[in-house]
Amino acid sequence: MIFGLDTTLGDETMADARTMLSSDVGWARYAAYLASDPAAKALFKELGYAAAIWATLATTPRILRALVEAFRLKKRWPWTPPEAHLARPLADLRAEYGIRVI
Repeated sequence: MIFGLDTTLGDETMADARTMLSSDVGWARYAAYLASDPAAKALFKELGYAAAIWATLATTPRILRALVEAFRLKKRWPWTPPEAHLARPLADLRAEYGIRVI
């Protein structure tokens, strides 16, 4: 993934935050996606909202860093990357967009 995160709960929380802050999807569109996506709904149901809130609170320092990083981006990462991006090295894409792994 472009933001250098894995599938642990903390990194999934960060992936959501970085997607909303550093891509062109925006808060409203991403929230609508989470509310309508069956996989996201199933995950929240399995995890529970209390655990999701706890994970967000535990990740707050990293989310604040993501907020700072969002302001220094050269341009926002596209929610749906062009096909041409698949053949490019991650380092080149991160340099082009100004994305730093945090």
